[in-house]
Amino acid sequence: MTQAEETSKPSAPISRNDMRVYRSEELFCSESAIQINHHGAIYTLRITQLGKLILTK
Repeated sequence: MTQAEETSKPSAPISRNDMRVYRSEELFCSESAIQINHHGAIYTLRITQLGKLILTK
């Protein structure tokens, strides 16, 4: 498999220390914010202009 094919294919979650690890690109796609439903409460996870993640309720 070429390097381009490897980086363009969707990857499965990586397991690290019994935790799934997702790349932010997989979660956000081309968006700058996503919403997460956690036990009925909606949270917004967004990427700032500096590339940091902010989680708000």
